[in-house]
Amino acid sequence: MQIRNRYRERTTFVIEDEGRVLLKKTLDGYDAYKTHTFSRASSPDLSLIIKKCSLDDLDDIMDLQDKVIAQIPDKFRYIDTSREDVAESLIHDICIGAYLDIKLVGFTILLSLRDTDRHLAHHLDYEDDYKRYCTTNDGTWVDPEYQGYGLQFWFSKEKDIIAKKIGARALLACTSPVNFACQRSLTKNGYRVVAEKPLYGGYQRLIFSKKVGEASVPGI
Repeated sequence: MQIRNRYRERTTFVIEDEGRVLLKKTLDGYDAYKTHTFSRASSPDLSLIIKKCSLDDLDDIMDLQDKVIAQIPDKFRYIDTSREDVAESLIHDICIGAYLDIKLVGFTILLSLRDTDRHLAHHLDYEDDYKRYCTTNDGTWVDPEYQGYGLQFWFSKEKDIIAKKIGARALLACTSPVNFACQRSLTKNGYRVVAEKPLYGGYQRLIFSKKVGEASVPGI
Protein backbone atom coordinates (compact mmCIF):
# COMPACT_ATOMS: atom_id res chain seq x y z
CA MET A 1 0.00 0.00 0.00
CA GLN A 2 1.38 3.36 -1.04
CA ILE A 3 1.59 6.00 1.69
CA ARG A 4 1.46 9.74 1.15
CA ASN A 5 4.98 11.03 1.47
CA ARG A 6 6.82 14.32 1.59
CA TYR A 7 8.48 14.20 -1.80
CA ARG A 8 8.42 17.84 -2.82
CA GLU A 9 10.12 21.01 -1.63
CA ARG A 10 8.20 23.41 0.54
CA THR A 11 7.24 26.77 -0.93
CA THR A 12 6.12 29.93 0.80
CA PHE A 13 2.62 29.49 2.18
CA VAL A 14 2.06 32.27 4.70
CA ILE A 15 -0.86 32.59 7.08
CA GLU A 16 -1.57 35.98 8.63
CA ASP A 17 -2.26 36.58 12.33
CA GLU A 18 -5.89 37.28 11.50
CA GLY A 19 -6.14 33.83 9.92
CA ARG A 20 -4.80 32.19 13.07
CA VAL A 21 -7.45 33.95 15.14
CA LEU A 22 -10.20 32.82 12.76
CA LEU A 23 -8.92 29.25 12.86
CA LYS A 24 -8.85 29.19 16.66
CA LYS A 25 -12.39 30.56 16.89
CA THR A 26 -13.60 27.98 14.36
CA LEU A 27 -11.96 25.08 16.17
CA ASP A 28 -13.17 26.29 19.56
CA GLY A 29 -16.71 25.95 18.22
CA TYR A 30 -16.21 22.19 18.09
CA ASP A 31 -15.00 21.85 21.67
CA ALA A 32 -18.59 21.27 22.75
CA TYR A 33 -20.38 18.19 21.48
CA LYS A 34 -23.22 18.57 19.02
CA THR A 35 -25.42 15.95 17.42
CA HIS A 36 -26.70 15.46 13.89
CA THR A 37 -29.19 12.92 12.59
CA PHE A 38 -28.50 11.06 9.35
CA SER A 39 -30.90 8.95 7.28
CA ARG A 40 -30.50 5.92 5.04
CA ALA A 41 -33.15 4.09 3.03
CA SER A 42 -34.65 1.10 4.86
CA SER A 43 -32.61 1.85 7.99
CA PRO A 44 -33.38 3.59 11.29
CA ASP A 45 -32.16 7.18 11.60
CA LEU A 46 -28.61 7.52 12.89
CA SER A 47 -27.87 10.14 15.55
CA LEU A 48 -24.16 10.93 15.73
CA ILE A 49 -22.07 13.11 18.00
CA ILE A 50 -19.94 15.55 15.99
CA LYS A 51 -16.83 16.89 17.67
CA LYS A 52 -13.29 18.10 17.13
CA CYS A 53 -10.72 15.31 17.36
CA SER A 54 -7.44 15.40 19.27
CA LEU A 55 -4.27 13.32 19.51
CA ASP A 56 -6.09 11.09 21.99
CA ASP A 57 -8.18 9.88 19.04
CA LEU A 58 -5.22 8.96 16.82
CA ASP A 59 -5.38 5.18 17.31
CA ASP A 60 -9.12 5.11 16.60
CA ILE A 61 -8.63 7.24 13.48
CA MET A 62 -5.92 4.96 12.08
CA ASP A 63 -8.04 1.88 12.86
CA LEU A 64 -10.93 3.47 10.96
CA GLN A 65 -8.72 4.18 7.95
CA ASP A 66 -7.52 0.55 7.95
CA LYS A 67 -11.12 -0.67 8.07
CA VAL A 68 -12.10 1.54 5.13
CA ILE A 69 -9.12 0.47 3.02
CA ALA A 70 -9.78 -3.22 3.71
CA GLN A 71 -13.14 -2.84 1.95
CA ILE A 72 -11.69 -1.25 -1.22
CA PRO A 73 -11.06 -3.87 -3.94
CA ASP A 74 -9.03 -1.53 -6.16
CA LYS A 75 -6.27 -0.17 -3.92
CA PHE A 76 -5.21 2.27 -6.66
CA ARG A 77 -8.27 4.36 -5.78
CA TYR A 78 -7.05 5.19 -2.29
CA ILE A 79 -3.71 6.30 -0.83
CA ASP A 80 -3.04 5.84 2.87
CA THR A 81 -2.58 8.95 4.96
CA SER A 82 0.38 8.26 7.21
CA ARG A 83 0.09 8.24 10.99
CA GLU A 84 2.59 11.12 11.03
CA ASP A 85 0.41 13.27 8.77
CA VAL A 86 -2.76 12.50 10.72
CA ALA A 87 -1.02 13.39 13.99
CA GLU A 88 0.25 16.63 12.43
CA SER A 89 -3.28 17.52 11.33
CA LEU A 90 -4.72 16.79 14.77
CA ILE A 91 -2.44 19.55 16.08
CA HIS A 92 -2.58 22.11 13.27
CA ASP A 93 -5.70 21.52 11.15
CA ILE A 94 -9.45 21.03 11.36
CA CYS A 95 -10.15 17.40 12.24
CA ILE A 96 -13.75 16.41 12.92
CA GLY A 97 -15.06 13.05 14.05
CA ALA A 98 -18.53 11.53 14.02
CA TYR A 99 -19.24 9.20 16.92
CA LEU A 100 -21.95 6.67 17.68
CA ASP A 101 -21.74 6.90 21.46
CA ILE A 102 -17.96 6.42 21.87
CA LYS A 103 -17.35 4.59 18.56
CA LEU A 104 -15.69 6.63 15.80
CA VAL A 105 -17.63 5.99 12.58
CA GLY A 106 -16.48 8.95 10.47
CA PHE A 107 -13.50 11.28 10.32
CA THR A 108 -12.47 14.17 8.08
CA ILE A 109 -9.52 16.55 7.67
CA LEU A 110 -9.50 20.10 6.33
CA LEU A 111 -6.04 21.63 6.12
CA SER A 112 -5.67 25.08 7.65
CA LEU A 113 -4.02 27.96 5.81
CA ARG A 114 -0.51 27.00 6.88
CA ASP A 115 2.82 26.14 5.31
CA THR A 116 2.62 22.44 4.41
CA ASP A 117 3.54 20.47 1.30
CA ARG A 118 0.25 18.58 1.69
CA HIS A 119 -1.62 21.54 0.17
CA LEU A 120 -2.78 20.70 -3.35
CA ALA A 121 -2.29 24.35 -4.37
CA HIS A 122 1.44 23.64 -4.58
CA HIS A 123 0.73 21.41 -7.59
CA LEU A 124 -1.16 24.10 -9.51
CA ASP A 125 0.09 27.12 -11.43
CA TYR A 126 -1.40 29.65 -9.02
CA GLU A 127 0.25 32.90 -7.99
CA ASP A 128 1.68 32.76 -4.46
CA ASP A 129 -0.63 35.56 -3.30
CA TYR A 130 -3.64 33.44 -4.33
CA LYS A 131 -2.17 30.06 -3.39
CA ARG A 132 -1.95 30.91 0.29
CA TYR A 133 -5.72 31.40 0.42
CA CYS A 134 -6.43 27.94 -1.00
CA THR A 135 -7.04 25.13 1.45
CA THR A 136 -7.27 21.38 0.92
CA ASN A 137 -10.10 18.95 1.61
CA ASP A 138 -7.57 16.34 2.66
CA GLY A 139 -9.60 13.22 3.33
CA THR A 140 -12.73 11.63 4.73
CA TRP A 141 -13.18 8.10 6.05
CA VAL A 142 -16.56 6.57 6.87
CA ASP A 143 -16.94 3.15 8.49
CA PRO A 144 -18.31 0.81 5.78
CA GLU A 145 -21.10 -0.23 8.14
CA TYR A 146 -22.38 3.36 8.18
CA GLN A 147 -21.93 4.30 4.54
CA GLY A 148 -25.07 5.36 2.68
CA TYR A 149 -26.20 7.82 5.37
CA GLY A 150 -24.71 10.80 3.54
CA LEU A 151 -22.01 11.38 6.15
CA GLN A 152 -19.25 11.97 3.59
CA PHE A 153 -21.33 14.59 1.77
CA TRP A 154 -22.29 16.23 5.08
CA PHE A 155 -18.62 16.45 6.04
CA SER A 156 -17.91 18.09 2.68
CA LYS A 157 -20.61 20.73 3.19
CA GLU A 158 -19.42 21.37 6.74
CA LYS A 159 -15.88 21.95 5.49
CA ASP A 160 -17.22 24.49 2.99
CA ILE A 161 -18.53 26.52 5.93
CA ILE A 162 -15.33 26.15 7.95
CA ALA A 163 -13.08 27.04 5.00
CA LYS A 164 -14.97 30.27 4.50
CA LYS A 165 -14.76 31.09 8.22
CA ILE A 166 -10.97 30.72 8.28
CA GLY A 167 -10.60 33.05 5.30
CA ALA A 168 -10.04 30.58 2.45
CA ARG A 169 -11.02 31.57 -1.08
CA ALA A 170 -10.93 28.11 -2.63
CA LEU A 171 -11.17 24.49 -1.55
CA LEU A 172 -9.12 21.86 -3.37
CA ALA A 173 -9.56 18.09 -3.36
CA CYS A 174 -8.23 15.17 -5.35
CA THR A 175 -9.26 11.64 -6.24
CA SER A 176 -8.34 8.79 -8.52
CA PRO A 177 -9.63 8.98 -12.12
CA VAL A 178 -11.35 5.62 -11.50
CA ASN A 179 -12.99 6.59 -8.19
CA PHE A 180 -16.28 7.59 -9.78
CA ALA A 181 -18.22 7.66 -6.50
CA CYS A 182 -15.88 10.29 -5.06
CA GLN A 183 -15.98 12.27 -8.29
CA ARG A 184 -19.79 12.30 -8.20
CA SER A 185 -19.78 13.44 -4.58
CA LEU A 186 -17.36 16.30 -5.29
CA THR A 187 -19.26 17.39 -8.40
CA LYS A 188 -22.54 17.30 -6.48
CA ASN A 189 -20.98 19.69 -3.96
CA GLY A 190 -19.90 22.19 -6.61
CA TYR A 191 -16.32 21.10 -7.31
CA ARG A 192 -14.88 21.19 -10.83
CA VAL A 193 -11.80 19.45 -12.26
CA VAL A 194 -8.90 21.89 -12.76
CA ALA A 195 -5.99 19.50 -13.38
CA GLU A 196 -4.85 15.90 -13.67
CA LYS A 197 -1.40 15.19 -12.26
CA PRO A 198 0.72 12.37 -10.82
CA LEU A 199 0.71 12.69 -7.01
CA TYR A 200 1.77 10.62 -3.99
CA GLY A 201 4.73 9.02 -5.71
CA GLY A 202 3.33 8.87 -9.23
CA TYR A 203 -0.33 7.92 -8.83
CA GLN A 204 -2.50 9.79 -11.34
CA ARG A 205 -5.03 12.05 -9.63
CA LEU A 206 -7.73 14.52 -10.63
CA ILE A 207 -7.52 17.82 -8.74
CA PHE A 208 -10.85 19.52 -8.07
CA SER A 209 -11.46 23.12 -7.01
CA LYS A 210 -14.40 24.98 -5.53
CA LYS A 211 -14.84 28.68 -4.78
CA VAL A 212 -15.70 29.44 -1.16
CA GLY A 213 -14.54 33.06 -0.78
CA GLU A 214 -14.73 36.30 -2.73
CA ALA A 215 -11.90 35.78 -5.24
CA SER A 216 -12.50 33.81 -8.42
CA VAL A 217 -10.99 30.34 -8.69
CA PRO A 218 -8.74 29.66 -11.70
CA GLY A 219 -10.12 26.91 -13.89
CA ILE A 220 -13.79 27.65 -13.14
